[in-house]
Amino acid sequence: MPSRKLHNFFCKIFGIDEKLANRINKEIDYPSKFLGKKHRILFHDFDLSTILLLSKYKFSPEVLTAWYLHKIVDELYSKDKNFRELCKMLEKLL
Repeated sequence: MPSRKLHNFFCKIFGIDEKLANRINKEIDYPSKFLGKKHRILFHDFDLSTILLLSKYKFSPEVLTAWYLHKIVDELYSKDKNFRELCKMLEKLL
């Protein structure tokens, strides 16, 4: 699973405020505390749980972008070995 630092790094590339990125990435992965690796059943698809989370931020473009980047990074990390290896190298630098 990608670290929050890695998620925040990708948000920074897209010009998303660092504090906002950290807050939204923390909230997206909060269910991992009690669901473990299955935490992606919440906040990782555009469903009611995600809509409720994003509505808290009034669906701001920055938050929508941060959420979508989080989703993309998680999917690529899970499915693409080369991306996962790149991320592991990046995480050592962050």
